[in-house]
Amino acid sequence: MAAKLYKLRKSGQTIFPVTVTDAVVDPESLETLTTILKSVRERLTNLEEQPGILWG
Repeated sequence: MAAKLYKLRKSGQTIFPVTVTDAVVDPESLETLTTILKSVRERLTNLEEQPGILWG
């Protein structure tokens, strides 16, 4: 089921509300954006700790 998107407008300009990452959920894995970002951050940290992997 696709979510409906609505635009908020104030004085003719589109307003983009702040998004709370715990409120955003991947429809396939059902993981929150917070969980996904934490996983990505951990993977990047692990790669940075290995000499020569990212930056030579």
